[in-house]
Amino acid sequence: MDQLLNAGTGFSNMRTAPNADMAIVPFRWVLREATHDVHQRLHRHDGFATIQNTTIDIASYRRLLIRLYGFYVPFETVADIGRDRNAWLEHDLRALGLGRQELGAIAICNDIPSLMSADARLGALYVVEGSALGGRDLGRNLDRLLGWETINGRRFCLGRGSGTG
Repeated sequence: MDQLLNAGTGFSNMRTAPNADMAIVPFRWVLREATHDVHQRLHRHDGFATIQNTTIDIASYRRLLIRLYGFYVPFETVADIGRDRNAWLEHDLRALGLGRQELGAIAICNDIPSLMSADARLGALYVVEGSALGGRDLGRNLDRLLGWETINGRRFCLGRGSGTG
């Protein structure tokens, strides 16, 4: 990571450079570069893409939230960031008709990478917070599916509202 911070040793490998004359690359550019591939995979995910173009149906949306729940339950534990997203997803899944027993039966991801290094933890949190910003936009696209002016079913997408990011 240090080589990315120095314009002379790693700057030319970056996809997007803020200013070639700068001696130090801003840290947000380093994070953006290091997590670029993960962000792109999320943008191409079928569930998120169908929300973006407002063609998702309720069954597909429910399956997407179930998969997200299966990820966030262990991720929030490994990342030691509290259970906000987990709780928001649980709220949405209950609003979409899942009961306690069904929530308990959701498959949980057993392959969360270690976040012991500062670099891994920072990168993971950057992607999660970035996806929360994108989630706010996606949440607006759920009106057709969930109805206007309701948080039921879209609590996860709303995140912390204006405090997201």
